[in-house]
Amino acid sequence: MSAKQKRLQLLRRQIQRLDSRLAELNDLSNRYSYIRLAIIIIGLLLTFVALSQSTQRNAVLIFIITMAIFSLVVRFHRHVKMSIEQHTIYRHIKQTHIARMQLDWAA
Repeated sequence: MSAKQKRLQLLRRQIQRLDSRLAELNDLSNRYSYIRLAIIIIGLLLTFVALSQSTQRNAVLIFIITMAIFSLVVRFHRHVKMSIEQHTIYRHIKQTHIARMQLDWAA
């Protein structure tokens, strides 16, 4: 096996690993989306229940806690989305390397 073939094989394995990691990150991103939705719905329901059953102070406190939790989840979700973007760019770079090695300039 020549050095060029070894390099091609290495690049293909790297792309496979990137594809696997991208699939995991996309699943995680989808989970974060549903978690964010659930936090908003549950938080708003609890806020309205607190408004009708308790004082306005309790409702405001529940709303603030809900928004704090939501903000944390948004921060984590953004981190995952940034990682997806970075992995996608890195995958494209690896594909470009393979295309250049095979002289496939259209790829």
